[in-house]
Amino acid sequence: MESFIPFTSVVRKGLIDFSVPDAMLIALGIYLLLLPIAYRKRRLSHKIYLGLLYVYCGAVAALTIFPMIFPPQAFAHLEVELAVQAINWKPLELSLRMLRNSVRAFLYNAGGNFIMLMPLAVLVTLLHERMGFFPMLLLASGVSAGIEGFQLLENMVYFSYNSVDIDDFIFNVAGCMVAYVLFVAGRGIVRAIRRKCAA
Repeated sequence: MESFIPFTSVVRKGLIDFSVPDAMLIALGIYLLLLPIAYRKRRLSHKIYLGLLYVYCGAVAALTIFPMIFPPQAFAHLEVELAVQAINWKPLELSLRMLRNSVRAFLYNAGGNFIMLMPLAVLVTLLHERMGFFPMLLLASGVSAGIEGFQLLENMVYFSYNSVDIDDFIFNVAGCMVAYVLFVAGRGIVRAIRRKCAA
């Protein structure tokens, strides 16, 4: 028998499928539980940014790593072999093919991956004002690689629909870094204007 969480999530034996609103609410609940323990000494602005970061991570998790399927015969040799063989290591090959076949599908896929980690760049930079370009690049690469790795793991457990694709990694990281550069540049301009006005 299926158990339903509000906003269309489904939890039953062998399947966990959180909707985006539910995942965001769960992440917010986790943050609120941790707030008096781990973050009580933070500034109010940082507490708000952290709350937004938790909610954002919940949304990303719902979009990328759910549903999670746990069949009885996990890690069968055939699923592992097929999952590894299905990895696309050729940069932009599938994206260019998709662009030739359907511009709409390309924009949906590439655009979605491009904007996915943009909020991460902004929120982390708000929390760590001295966050440099290369640490952000490492963070973006690690997060994107982690998402792809988790999707590969699920494909190994049960050969599901997840696409493990180098293009997703490229677009994720590129979007995050574009957001970081724009945010840092914009913040610098605003601060320069404030200094000029205060002088």
